[in-house]
Amino acid sequence: MKLSQGKVTYPGRKQVFRIHDKKARFIRDILGLEGEKIKGRPLLKKAVDAGRLTYRPPSLNKIRLFAKNNLSRLPEGLKKVYPKYKYPVAISPGLRKLRKDLTRQLRDRQ
Repeated sequence: MKLSQGKVTYPGRKQVFRIHDKKARFIRDILGLEGEKIKGRPLLKKAVDAGRLTYRPPSLNKIRLFAKNNLSRLPEGLKKVYPKYKYPVAISPGLRKLRKDLTRQLRDRQ
């Protein structure tokens, strides 16, 4: 974990949760801790465990369809060559608390 100004990193195993509206359009992502209870669809899946593949990769056609579907659900402001819109990514309360607690512990040791 970095403590430098302007170089924020977060400790722990993380998960990204995607929030969408009633029309399935993406609204924002939340970076949280693995196992944290957050509304939204978890995006990260374990691919390798102990050096072994843990899932069967999808076909190229399925990957293409998945990417096409996700691109259609992005906010319009992100689809421009020079987007002015920034997609919101929030930090979960659990991850903020873990970082704050560890920062305090590290500073107390100095």
